[in-house]
Amino acid sequence: MLEIHFPEILDFLIRPFHQINDGNTSPMKKTASLLLAVIISAFLSVDARSQTLRLWEGDAPGATGSEKTDIPEMTLHFPRERTEKMPAVLIIPGGGYKHLSAPGFFISQMTEMGFVCAAMKYRLPVNGYRQPYPLTDARRAFCTLRANAEKRGVDPDRIGILGWSSGGHVSTSLLVHHQLADEEKRDAIDQVDARPDFAVLFCPVVTMKEHAHTPSVARLLGPEPPQSLVDYYSNEEHVTADTPRTFLVHAADDRLVLPENSRQFYDALQKQGVNSKLLIYQEPCGHGIGNVADFWRQPLKQWLTEIDVLR
Repeated sequence: MLEIHFPEILDFLIRPFHQINDGNTSPMKKTASLLLAVIISAFLSVDARSQTLRLWEGDAPGATGSEKTDIPEMTLHFPRERTEKMPAVLIIPGGGYKHLSAPGFFISQMTEMGFVCAAMKYRLPVNGYRQPYPLTDARRAFCTLRANAEKRGVDPDRIGILGWSSGGHVSTSLLVHHQLADEEKRDAIDQVDARPDFAVLFCPVVTMKEHAHTPSVARLLGPEPPQSLVDYYSNEEHVTADTPRTFLVHAADDRLVLPENSRQFYDALQKQGVNSKLLIYQEPCGHGIGNVADFWRQPLKQWLTEIDVLR
């Protein structure tokens, strides 16, 4: 059967646009390449190998409506070549708790490594879903992925999370607050262990205190949050020896989400003896460290191999 791999097609089409400063491309060709990429992206935005799942059959907990913004989902993307018991990663997008950034680049990188990727769509504070709902949705997505691991060809003991920016805050919240209280467990999926086996974080929001990304704080917790919420969601303060192994990447010149966020979380992990690695990119990059794949791709592969996630 003919397979069409849309991420690879899009990368090929968009590549000329990323090279517009090479001095060899005419303005007309630049415009045509960009226009073609936009058109193809609009019509072929869903990978032929993807499957979208609602996280709850009925209304999600706390749902105030039935619009798309009220329905958390995740979309599964599979590697080109499937094997038995593949590793998987739940991808948690950033966007400042205001919107959800496109996850396509990370899906492409991780499926190329052999991972099944579950890109989630969580409910946002700007649509009326402040805390705890982003964490509620992430916990449910992870449990759904693990509960259905075997029938998807996934190894239930090699499932992690990948998040960036505010999605990094959702991710670190899941790392340190993954347990559901017994009274909150509504069905069989809620009974599944929600502790990730590992985490990969790019320029993550971590703290709600000093060095915080203040717009994320205000959107998630409200304009004048009680100190108890600020403490609870300052995730660097809740790291224990049981916190999952974590790989962090940040740019030294990131002024949107300060690198102290990653440093604080890494220091807390190290203090607790948790296997962790922090890469700080020293070249000009800003908040787009995820796009500098040549910097982090090989060290990430090596780390994932060392912790027996990649085999």
